[in-house]
Amino acid sequence: MAAPHMIATIGRIAVIDLGSNSLRLVVFDRLGDALFPLLNERVLCGLGRGIASTGRLNAEGKALALVNLRRFVALASAVGVEHLAVLATAAVRDASDGRSFAAQVELQCRVPVKIIDGAEEARLSAAGVLAGIPEAAGLVVDLGGGSVELIQVRAGGPSLGGEIGAIGRGVTLPLGPLRLAELGDSARAVSEATERALAGADSLFAASGKNLYLVGGAARAIARLHMEHTHYPLHIVHQYTVARREAEAFFDIIGRLSRKSLERITTIS
Repeated sequence: MAAPHMIATIGRIAVIDLGSNSLRLVVFDRLGDALFPLLNERVLCGLGRGIASTGRLNAEGKALALVNLRRFVALASAVGVEHLAVLATAAVRDASDGRSFAAQVELQCRVPVKIIDGAEEARLSAAGVLAGIPEAAGLVVDLGGGSVELIQVRAGGPSLGGEIGAIGRGVTLPLGPLRLAELGDSARAVSEATERALAGADSLFAASGKNLYLVGGAARAIARLHMEHTHYPLHIVHQYTVARREAEAFFDIIGRLSRKSLERITTIS
């Protein structure tokens, strides 16, 4: 086995995630098949705010995103990134002006922008979970600002649904904090919208009894809330685990909080 100092890194890579609510840059050093995060920075832009009613990207969000995209690209170049991928998700793909905004980004930042469809977003979410938890078995839920992806995963062997690898069937639904916020403070309206969206995804919940793997900014916010609620001593959200009964009880608690109460909590954005 080679000594650690004799193993050279293959390269430095970075991803910019252009989401409905936030813009994130993550830089990795690649060593063999392993990725080691070097830099992780996020800015809240709200590109998808109001999209359900207007069908367009938020004007203020676009301006803020462009400023920070230029900064992120410059930062990636400054730290020696060899390969940069810019991926746009729900807000950009759903908005009527999404493609023109992507073209504007490419012109100003001089980097290609890939608008990924819902199926690809779901696959990448599942692949990310399996990269960090190879033994994962159950349902991946990626809750972003403007969409939610549900994907079945299991460790090893032929995958669910006959696909190659451990990633099974998946679906993208038009749910997310930004979209649901447009329904106002009516719990009933939010509940009905959620039930309608989930109606066609019943078969994915055949993973009952397995684990639920939460991904995305909204999931991280929920985890931070639970950490504060239980006085958890560490501030590491990655792979934070909560038992089902405990999670259900906690969801019942936060479900009764008003928007103003949630806004006063400083640990979430």
